[in-house]
Amino acid sequence: MTQGLVERWQLAKFLHFRESENTKPILAPSPRSDNERDLRRHLGICPKELAHNVNFLLRVHIPDGLHIVTTETRTELSQNQIVRLLLTDALEDALALRRRIQEVEPLNLYVHERMPAILVALLILFLISLGCLMGIFTLLPDMHWLFVLPILLLLPVILTGSLLVQVYVFFSWIEGRSMERALASRHKASRGPVANWVQQKLKVDLGPFPSVPWFLSTIFVLAPLVMLAYTWLPAAAAFIALAILMPVLYALYDR
Repeated sequence: MTQGLVERWQLAKFLHFRESENTKPILAPSPRSDNERDLRRHLGICPKELAHNVNFLLRVHIPDGLHIVTTETRTELSQNQIVRLLLTDALEDALALRRRIQEVEPLNLYVHERMPAILVALLILFLISLGCLMGIFTLLPDMHWLFVLPILLLLPVILTGSLLVQVYVFFSWIEGRSMERALASRHKASRGPVANWVQQKLKVDLGPFPSVPWFLSTIFVLAPLVMLAYTWLPAAAAFIALAILMPVLYALYDR
């Protein structure tokens, strides 16, 4: 792997890169812009980094080397802007991740080499999505009849939303694992207490914590599982156990 490819991949988690015949320029909005959504859309910065005192990347040019200019901005986000960030940016993050998997050669190779394990993981995520659907179903008998039909119409949305959120988090996680593997120990992220405990007890490195769209995860995954636990605790415990064991088993396979 050449140094230029490593540098491009280091930027891949934060930038939407474009290929052209001669150069690879990425131009962001003017530093005077106070529109965080435009900056986020152009630069691919994670939502959690859109807080106060953020260093936004303003210009990147990658022909043969690497050049970054940064500036600091402080803004107050209104409630409407926050809602847009929570919804619109989640979709943009997912599309950017899909593009990186397709276009970043080391990541694409990593995914293809581990496709059997990834397919098994996706099957487990689909089962967890069915558990989220069960959480809604189990509450239907206790609902007023006026709410039953709207909830039934929303069931496909809940199933699809829970699956897509889980798939995004999973691929964000394996992207971090593949990046660390390619960059060796030079850019190893710090581990959380749970990952450190698993590494000490099971000798398994779970890798860096993935990017999680918490708002959508709460709506489509956490809330339905809580509803399922309220009405059918053993089933909820089984699905939660699947969600915990899946990354551990994948990490065992991938070490």
